[in-house]
Amino acid sequence: MSKLKFDLKEWKEMNTFTNDLKERLNKYLNQKDQYNQWGYLMDVGETFKTFDPDSSEYVWKEMEVYKKIYVGNAPHWSFWDMFDFENLKCENNRLIAYAKTSDQWDKYESFCDAEKVEKWREWADRGILRIAGETDFNFSKGKGCLTKNTQKYEHYRELIENKSESEKLDWCEKRTHSLENFSLMLVPGEMNNIKGRGRDRIDKFIYILDGYFTEREEHKDDKYWHDIFSKAKGKNYKAEYQAICLEVIYEYLALFSNIEDYCEKIYKMDSKMVRDLIELWEKISKMGEGLEDVENYMKLAEGYWQKKHDLIFHV
Repeated sequence: MSKLKFDLKEWKEMNTFTNDLKERLNKYLNQKDQYNQWGYLMDVGETFKTFDPDSSEYVWKEMEVYKKIYVGNAPHWSFWDMFDFENLKCENNRLIAYAKTSDQWDKYESFCDAEKVEKWREWADRGILRIAGETDFNFSKGKGCLTKNTQKYEHYRELIENKSESEKLDWCEKRTHSLENFSLMLVPGEMNNIKGRGRDRIDKFIYILDGYFTEREEHKDDKYWHDIFSKAKGKNYKAEYQAICLEVIYEYLALFSNIEDYCEKIYKMDSKMVRDLIELWEKISKMGEGLEDVENYMKLAEGYWQKKHDLIFHV
């Protein structure tokens, strides 16, 4: 499996092919040993069908991406053993893994303190605990009712001044729905919608979570004080379910010692990348975003995808 590192010359060569020339494109990709990297992205509609790409049958079942990332390597975080990666359920065009009922548990309790086990067992038995795919770095082109504040590709394109970076942005846009850009996220409480606000930036989400982990000891009398709980307080939830979602998120985040621990378990990031992402968002939030920031964001995405690529394909 070849490396994912961006190569402008090679990207230009591949971009000369279109979907009308699939035979030539397939031959080119095979010659470059890149078919597994690009073949499925050439026809996204056929690949992912009606599913959201990050929670599609292709990702969950055909390529078994989440198995490879989270449970395929020993040792791994025992939290994932609680979930059924085989018997997925479809909800709103998304395949979701439910926790196994507690009578199927063996040693899965090792992910938390013994005194918390009964809570997790109850939530599993009631069908509350679910996990689904989430897209990490988002460079997608606008569609639907996006505003200037929620555009991704279009916003970054305005900030880019030279052609080579424009080519790289196109490369990042194409890789938004690649196997290396998907991770699992807890469903109850809608943390995915906290991340998805604005331009759906992973650096902003990690920055928000870091603030929670850093300050949570100061707010023991008000457990749900932080913005990370805001979507669980949504008006669409009945009072009982809202209360459960708040508690689930709280106990879930209690499983992590800090932001580095969270990002290692969920994103397979090292501490340097975590700090680089936090510092990037801190700078943008204070000074606004410029060309250099877009370049840094794409560079971080490239490094992230390479590490995930190595993990998925055992390079």
